[in-house]
This record gives sequence, C-alpha cells and structure tokens, in this order.
Amino acid sequence: MLLRMATPADLGGLLDIYDSTVRWLAERGIDQWQEPHLEPEMMKAAILASIHHRQTWCAIDERGRPAGLVTIKPRTPPGLWLPEEEAEPHRYIYLSLVSREHAGVGLGADLVDWAASRVAREGGHWIRGDAWTGNTALKDYYLRQGWHLVRVVHRPDEPSGVLLQRRAEVRETPRLVEVTET
Repeated sequence: MLLRMATPADLGGLLDIYDSTVRWLAERGIDQWQEPHLEPEMMKAAILASIHHRQTWCAIDERGRPAGLVTIKPRTPPGLWLPEEEAEPHRYIYLSLVSREHAGVGLGADLVDWAASRVAREGGHWIRGDAWTGNTALKDYYLRQGWHLVRVVHRPDEPSGVLLQRRAEVRETPRLVEVTET
C-alpha cells in the first residue's frame, strides 16, 4: 500500500474513515469521539489543519482511495503531560485510523510503526498518544502493540486521559511504500 502526505483533496476520504470509525465505536458502546464531546465540524477543521501543516499521511489502497491515516504532531495536548515529559524529544500521534474495509489486516499497526520510525529518524525518543478513559479496548490494543501506560488523568474537561508512550525506534513496515513528493 502506498503511503504519502495527505492533501486537501484527500479530506473527503479521510472524513469518511473518521465517520465510519465513530459509527463503529458507537455500535460497540465506546464513547470515544461521540458528541457532545467532539462535534464533527471540529474534527473536520482539525484534520484539514493537520493536512495544511503537513502532519497527516494517508495510506492509499489499490483503487487509489485513502485506506488509513496517521497524524503526527510536534507536541502532546496541553495539560495532560508533565513539563519534564514535554521536555523530552517526542512526537504525538493525534490520529491513527483505518477504514473499516481495511481493518483487521495490520494496517493500523503498520501506520503507527511507520510513525515511530519517522520520529526516531528525526531524533525523537518517544512516540506518545492517548485514548479516552472509557475506551479500554484501544488502551489494551496499544499495550499489545508494545506501548506502555504512563498514567490515567481524570479531568471533567478532557475525556482523553489514558496516556501512552513507546520508544521511537525504526521498525520495518514492508506493507507500506512511502511515496515522497517530487
């Protein structure tokens, strides 16, 4: 599968992946990204901003459609991580999503491994992420992928309080072929 920097033309496909993920989570009783916590227009604006800041990459399937995405931001969300943790060289995975059509084949793990490799090559020591406190399935998934639970933060204004990290190290992702701009 090809992996390239996302463009504004990808926004519709990326939002489709997000929307189908939100529905899939809701069907399973998982409140992550459910309203009223996060309005769809806010996520649309966030994804578009990350595309403009060149922080989002998308995996493209054999039909030329987005199959997954990963967004790597330079900082973790404010107020969740300690100042000494923020001072460590790291990057933060804001989003890592796979279309329902491509779920279950390891694409999500490959996207995260690719992101961690990129962070390591750029000199980062950690790749960090979080999950909503009610999403134990996502927390458990990340733990199975070699991440470590740093702590759980309970704040009424912030549902995403399960803080996770893993060493940024280069890993092979042979199913992803990165395409660079010319």
